[in-house]
Amino acid sequence: MIYPVIPEKLKLLPLYITGIGTVRDRENVFRENGFPSSQISIITKGRGKFFCEGKEYDLKKGTCFFFKRDIPHRYYMENGDFANCWITFNGYFGDAFFLFINGENHGVLQ
Repeated sequence: MIYPVIPEKLKLLPLYITGIGTVRDRENVFRENGFPSSQISIITKGRGKFFCEGKEYDLKKGTCFFFKRDIPHRYYMENGDFANCWITFNGYFGDAFFLFINGENHGVLQ
């Protein structure tokens, strides 16, 4: 996992990366107050569940799930052989990204 130090000048860009990584066999992720960056994740192995704004989604290899910053959410693996790749980002274009994709605060693509 990489979380770069973001200089204030870069925060003026329309979109900037705040983190990138891959995780294997991650336990339950529960972010009651959301996360300070928007995130896109792709499941590369195994199965799991994603919960956001009162909706539940099945996750499997090839599923992409995403959410805006500060949106409460939860996801977890259903077996011990689970992996996902993720990227987090901020910037004023980030909100436009969600409007372009589906007009909501989160989503899942199979």
